[in-house]
Amino acid sequence: MIPGGPMNKMPRGVLLVDESRICQGLFKTALADTDFELRYCNSGQEALELIGGEYIDFICSNYFLRDMEGIDLCRQVRALTNCAYKPFVLLTS
Repeated sequence: MIPGGPMNKMPRGVLLVDESRICQGLFKTALADTDFELRYCNSGQEALELIGGEYIDFICSNYFLRDMEGIDLCRQVRALTNCAYKPFVLLTS
């Protein structure tokens, strides 16, 4: 690191749980020039597995997933010790 220079920031992990390629593309475009690292999951179970193995700062989920409702995913995420206060947004039409 150069003294007085900018510090290297770790990218912040954003998880989108939605199987819609359109929604994934919108998020990808919206976060393209930011320091957010976007991850995608197509189901609630896939999201829970990813969250168990990686640090995610923010979760955005469709309310209607193929294997569970988004609110159930939120409850399961909140039950994880390291995720009790993690920001979680539900998308609905």
